[in-house]
Amino acid sequence: VCVIADEAYADFMEESQSAATLLPEYENLIVLRTFSKGLGLAGLRAGYLLAHEAICGNLGRISNPYKVSQPARRAAAAALTQTDFARNCRAAIARSKSELRRALGRKLLMAHTLDTCPICLLSHVDGEADLEKEFLERGVLTYSGVSFDGLGKNSVRLRVPREDECEKVFAAAREIGA
Repeated sequence: VCVIADEAYADFMEESQSAATLLPEYENLIVLRTFSKGLGLAGLRAGYLLAHEAICGNLGRISNPYKVSQPARRAAAAALTQTDFARNCRAAIARSKSELRRALGRKLLMAHTLDTCPICLLSHVDGEADLEKEFLERGVLTYSGVSFDGLGKNSVRLRVPREDECEKVFAAAREIGA
């Protein structure tokens, strides 16, 4: 039996926290990664896996109808060489997330995630609040919690914006959370 670790957000954590560090110990481990999140290459629909040589050999025999194009491969390979880009993004995201946390007021709560991860879950203390609507009225796009098990309309998933776009999000959070 293989164990699969989905590390779509691996670019936002330190390598020491990755399941890939366990590969030498577990021959049945497969680590999946994508270029879409941390490296901004979502349109390429490209990713890769890390696994023991025997698993890679077996997977290589399976036909894949979604093979990655040669231009996409070149772009992905070039992106992997830009190690400072991911490090700089993590630092900027951590600064923005920290500032967002300070802007929440008493009515908004943020679920715990790594400060370097660009997504967060916000919840309003009023279970009847329509948080997606509240943010949308202030020009901020979020994703409603109604689609997630155990959450309701008083929760949203928010992507932490670039530093130059943060003030609108912070202002909305301050107003909603007041």
